[in-house]
Amino acid sequence: MTESSIRVYILYGSQNGQSQSIAEGLHEDAIFDGIDCKVFCLKDEGKLFDIRKIKLAVFICSTTGDGDPPENARSFIDKLNNLPAADDDNDGLNQLHFALLGLGNSDYSTFCGGPKKLLTALSRLHATQFYSPARFADDATDGDDVTDEWIDHLWDHVKKAKAEIETTEAASSLVEEMKTKMQMHDDDTPTMTSLSSYPDKSLHRNTDLADVKLTLPPLLFTYIHLSPTTTTTTSDCHGDDDVITATVTSSKRLTSEDSDKVTMELELQVDEEVDYQPGDAFEFQCPNSQEEIEFLMSRLQPRPDLDDSAIPQTLSIVDGFEGKQPPRHLPSVLHSIKTTLTWLVDIRAVCKKSLIRALADVTSHEEEARRLRELCSRQGGGDYTKHVRLPQLNITDIVHNFPSCRPSVELVLQHLPPLRHRPYSVATSPRVDPNILKFAYTVVHTAKGGSDRRADRTGLATGWIQNLAPKTQLKIRHRRSTFTLPTDPTVPVIMIGPGTGVAPFIGFLEHGGADEAHLYFGCRRPGEDYIYEEKLKEFAACGALTALHVAFSRPAVDGEHGKYVQDLLRENGHLVVDVVLSRGGVVYVCGDARGMSRDVRSCFVQMFADVRGCTEAEAKLLLKQLVDEKRYKEDVWA
Repeated sequence: MTESSIRVYILYGSQNGQSQSIAEGLHEDAIFDGIDCKVFCLKDEGKLFDIRKIKLAVFICSTTGDGDPPENARSFIDKLNNLPAADDDNDGLNQLHFALLGLGNSDYSTFCGGPKKLLTALSRLHATQFYSPARFADDATDGDDVTDEWIDHLWDHVKKAKAEIETTEAASSLVEEMKTKMQMHDDDTPTMTSLSSYPDKSLHRNTDLADVKLTLPPLLFTYIHLSPTTTTTTSDCHGDDDVITATVTSSKRLTSEDSDKVTMELELQVDEEVDYQPGDAFEFQCPNSQEEIEFLMSRLQPRPDLDDSAIPQTLSIVDGFEGKQPPRHLPSVLHSIKTTLTWLVDIRAVCKKSLIRALADVTSHEEEARRLRELCSRQGGGDYTKHVRLPQLNITDIVHNFPSCRPSVELVLQHLPPLRHRPYSVATSPRVDPNILKFAYTVVHTAKGGSDRRADRTGLATGWIQNLAPKTQLKIRHRRSTFTLPTDPTVPVIMIGPGTGVAPFIGFLEHGGADEAHLYFGCRRPGEDYIYEEKLKEFAACGALTALHVAFSRPAVDGEHGKYVQDLLRENGHLVVDVVLSRGGVVYVCGDARGMSRDVRSCFVQMFADVRGCTEAEAKLLLKQLVDEKRYKEDVWA
């Protein structure tokens, strides 16, 4: 790439870390190619960067909720919308040249609503797209292909835009050269078996790359240092903002013992009343698995204070790198190394190429080090995707498969992302008991199978929650949602929630906020996973529930065909369309985003077309109107 004085800013808005991961990967590519580049979260505008002074920016933005921008992008978009529009007297952001990659999922009703709002705000201020048009990647279909193609061509467009800006401004300067710092290997490494004993075209070897000159990402030096201290930290691993202390009062299984699906209900008691509404969510901060932490620590470079939970650690910047900032999720004084690995970093995060590059440099066995370099190289991109990204290998899997890899704890903490909170919809109403919260969840289990994962895995959050004993105290946070009942009880509602998607509707019905309520619930078989059966029938008997429709996808009676919630919706198509289009009803969909929510949306389009006698295109416009009016709401997850 041509060197220049124009700095590239990679700016991301990310709800669950995907946009951030792409942005940080682009940042590594830019540094490798000698481009002066910075990466920031959009929420840091005004603190770490000023959008009015930036000339060249790459935006990566995702979508959350019902077409909303991520939480950490909303203040930025609001600021843009509050700036006066560009005109003859106001330049707006006409100095800004930008590219935009939006991430979304067409299984949701509003596809890529967040990045499209960002695009509209930038365009209003006369910012110029240098890589046009903006691309929107669909996680439900070809998201990876769209993203990869966009990235493949991005840097050519960046190069051209930089040259054009330089010509206009008649400015030139050299890009800073990347500093590298080699890390010392630990000599105490196990005896290795040659990787030639493993199958070709596997995680461990690919003979096609054996003699290839590799193009590697830069070695990102370890610039943080931990040292024991007598200082007592005042920071809380859970954070101090809006934390609610809750106590486990019960945990019970909702599915039968014969079912291979384990769905549980957790009941919590809070000391103070929480101002929440049915449909809101609560975030759980779940720790990493102790077994996985113990294994990881056994593979780190040894130090006497590694496994001592009583020794606080001071985090400092290594001499020579004073301008560097430590990871934001790490405080200046840590409770201990083990506590930090337990609560603050995500050791299950898929290993990024920058981490693999750093791990290769602390791998003493040359065959292993070479293979790690292959996996993070440009030439090994396909191997990385196939053997690391798709099977979701994390740092414990890598050090397990490459046993001479012995990273320092500082290297690990510097590279691992923060351990994010997991949100769960509440299945209660404060009108019943303001101090009791209930949550339904299905325990996730992933078998090792033939993968290179170290072991079977249980969901980080669901596995931990399942094992919480009564009287255990934990920290949660309240997260408000727009997935709530209408304020007018005369507005009819249609609730669609198979499986644990029924959880928020239990709260709706307990709340008693709708005079007319129709519920469509789906499960596999009666007596197996018909969760909340007695409670739902009680709601129907007392009139809180106008109509209860239950679909069994795997009925027990031989010869009887399975049904899904969309089948029952079609059977009641005239009633559903009347409630929604003629009487102003509100539709709520909760559950699986990959299949169910998409099928339900298609079902509504078909019902509108059949009942109203309109075309498919007109029916889709009717559904879009409902979404825009906030009368078709989704709370779905992949």
